[in-house]
Amino acid sequence: MVMSLRFAVSLVLPLALVVASDARADKLTLGSDLSADATIIEAHGADTAFWPITVGGQSFSIPEDGQVLSVKIKGSVLKERGAADPATMIHIQSFEPAAADGSRVVYLSSAPFDMPIDQPTTITTFTPENLCIHKGGSIAFNDIGGFQYGGSLSAPLDARHYLKGAPFQTFGAVANSSTATYTADNGTKNGATVYPQTVNQQPGAPAGRINQGEELLMQIVLATGNDRSEPCGGPRRHPDGSLVIPPPAMHVIGGQNPYVQKSGAFQPAIYCAGPATCTGTATITRKSRVLASAPFTIKPASSGRVSMKISRSDFNTLRKAAGKRLLVKFALTSPLGNFAKSFFLKN
Repeated sequence: MVMSLRFAVSLVLPLALVVASDARADKLTLGSDLSADATIIEAHGADTAFWPITVGGQSFSIPEDGQVLSVKIKGSVLKERGAADPATMIHIQSFEPAAADGSRVVYLSSAPFDMPIDQPTTITTFTPENLCIHKGGSIAFNDIGGFQYGGSLSAPLDARHYLKGAPFQTFGAVANSSTATYTADNGTKNGATVYPQTVNQQPGAPAGRINQGEELLMQIVLATGNDRSEPCGGPRRHPDGSLVIPPPAMHVIGGQNPYVQKSGAFQPAIYCAGPATCTGTATITRKSRVLASAPFTIKPASSGRVSMKISRSDFNTLRKAAGKRLLVKFALTSPLGNFAKSFFLKN
């Protein structure tokens, strides 16, 4: 019967090539360089996941948390003579970092894609949506098997064709590359554990192996840092793609002109947005000269005042100023950053 793959999470994504890249870059290209010819065929009757173990002699691993932006796959699925079209449906999956035994857990799966038929030299690009992946994880190519496929998932079985599943010619002979494969009917869904080796020798049991000298011709572009979508840990964006600038952790409340008492005491106001308590030092300066300084502690999501005091001579200057007002700069220095605003002291 036709083996199908059902996913709880739908995401779309493309794969890319392994190229040396600056780890600080926001977009990385990983995986195959796609230079090898697609000459190796893999056909499995049930759901099968393929993922790179080594590429070009280097172990394959996702270097940082990110989002798969695009995937390129070289090759196609093949049509048997006299048969209906083969099962072309695939998914791209993100795997969690490997356990001690080499097994991995399926983290997320893309929405379904379709591979071209009988075009082994074609490179197809797939674009996903919010296909997130964690550092140390891997990317997999997953087909639905297609054992005795009849032309559609609902069509009668064809007892004469696709007896080993749909043949995918998307692998190249590369001496220093290796690819893991794991086959299990409905056993590669989100949350499933996949193994790069056979875990049960019973007939019909899930089977896994590592194919030495075989490269999965798949290349991914990985977004990291601010290039990731918000679901994958990136910043919040407006509908037009521009970044949503978060409000400052705290700020000087605007529109205030603190009244200075005869003693020189006054209390300018601060708002602490949080999420933690705002602490630091407040300073009043005039023409680069410090008039007053004091520590502050304001609870999160609250406004508060800083008790400060200017000297007798500075108070006398204030009283003699036009309108009894002095323009000063009120600056806040804290672990959350530096904030400043100018206002008038008045008497």
